[in-house]
Amino acid sequence: MNILILILSYLIGSVPFSYILPKVFKNKNTLKEGTKNPGGTNAIYTSGYFIGILSMVLDVFKGIIVFLIADYFLESLFFINLALILAVLGHNWSLFLKFKGGKGIAVNWGIIFADSVIMGITFLILSTFYTLLTKYLSIGVLLSIISIIVLKIFMGSNEYLFAYIVIYGVNLFKHRINFIRISQGKEVKIFQGLKEAGN
Repeated sequence: MNILILILSYLIGSVPFSYILPKVFKNKNTLKEGTKNPGGTNAIYTSGYFIGILSMVLDVFKGIIVFLIADYFLESLFFINLALILAVLGHNWSLFLKFKGGKGIAVNWGIIFADSVIMGITFLILSTFYTLLTKYLSIGVLLSIISIIVLKIFMGSNEYLFAYIVIYGVNLFKHRINFIRISQGKEVKIFQGLKEAGN
């Protein structure tokens, strides 16, 4: 059962909504257009708000669904943590996109939300605040995730801390190109990207 749930977690994470929806409804290829990243943000940039936000919401639900399945069927905290990690790995290195994928933030948010609705709302508030402060979505969401980890440590809520930390490391790795572009002054600022999406 453990192995089946772990495989299922990866496969659920692998469903590339932010590639499928833009392709089906707007004939846009998020692997080749915009930031060339098949994630929710690029779905907004290439296909507009409706398709982009819908893609992002579905990606969030991947994290929620995997959390609920793992929490129900798996008794070992180790395997639950592993299932959560595999959901993000599936999103970031999708079986259906020849192991290409997004950066895992939406799936991560879904996991946080399923773990604690309050933490999920806190993540959204912090992401908005940090993004507006720094003008970069990548920095905003990464600062928010580390803030959630710190909050969970102080609250003594450590059941899924291993997954949170590993996933954060994966998030950082997947954003390395963003950091390079920021240092070079080439990264798209949030308002610029949203303005282009609205045109």
